[in-house]
Amino acid sequence: MLVQIWGTDKLRDLIICIVIFAIQIRVRGCLNLGLNKFIEKLKNSYMDNKTGHTKAPDFKSSSFVRKRVVFSGKVQGVGFRYEIRILAEQLDLTGWVRNKNRNKVELEVQGKKDKILFLVSHMKSLKRAVVTHVEINEIPIINGEIDFIVKYS
Repeated sequence: MLVQIWGTDKLRDLIICIVIFAIQIRVRGCLNLGLNKFIEKLKNSYMDNKTGHTKAPDFKSSSFVRKRVVFSGKVQGVGFRYEIRILAEQLDLTGWVRNKNRNKVELEVQGKKDKILFLVSHMKSLKRAVVTHVEINEIPIINGEIDFIVKYS
């Protein structure tokens, strides 16, 4: 019956989330067992699958810029940084993303301006995150940067 109501994709996603949550509750504090790394890999794999379906528009030619973006709201613990990383890589953007402090994620991203604006707009529209404020500033370009990474504090 749930398959008829939600469809197989949504039901599968719900089951995966419940399993991950249940595992996290049972192994909290069990760092020596390696289960936390396994859970992290499982979450990353799930996020890679979810973000791989984002359709980007055809982009016009635009200027090459670097932006510092700070997202505020419920943006930690919901796969926000991983979604940024996957989408940034799909859009051929470089830079980094990290948790800044409570309820903030900081992003430095470099590439075509219209692609960066698409990335920011997409992140604001996520249903599993609640973005309450976005601060965007243009900063100097870093020559030679080739990757997009997730930084850990």
